[in-house]
Amino acid sequence: MDKLIIIADALWSGGTDTFNIKLPSDFIFYERSFSHYFDGGGYGANSRMYIDEDEISYIGSGGGTKYGLLSPTQLSLDIFHTIKISGGSNSFDAIVLIYREA
Repeated sequence: MDKLIIIADALWSGGTDTFNIKLPSDFIFYERSFSHYFDGGGYGANSRMYIDEDEISYIGSGGGTKYGLLSPTQLSLDIFHTIKISGGSNSFDAIVLIYREA
C-alpha cells in the first residue's frame, strides 16, 4: 500500500527553524517534493528554504508559494538531512513524501 507523509514547519515570528529527516533505504520512494509559503511581511522581508545548507526556495517581500520536486540526490537515503526555514514571520515549509514500505 502506498503512503503519504507531510512534514511541516512554521515561523510565526521570524528567525530560523530546522528539523532533521532520514529516508530509510528499505522504503521505495515514488516522490519527494517541497512546498514553501511566505505571506510577504513588508519591504525587505523574505523567506528562504534550505536542504543541507543548499537553498531550494526563495520568496521575496511580495510573498507567495513555491513548490517542486526534489531529486534523490537532494534527499538521499539513509542519512540525516537538515531542512531549514529562515526569514520573516508567517513563513511555512513542508516536505512531502509518497512511498511504500518494502
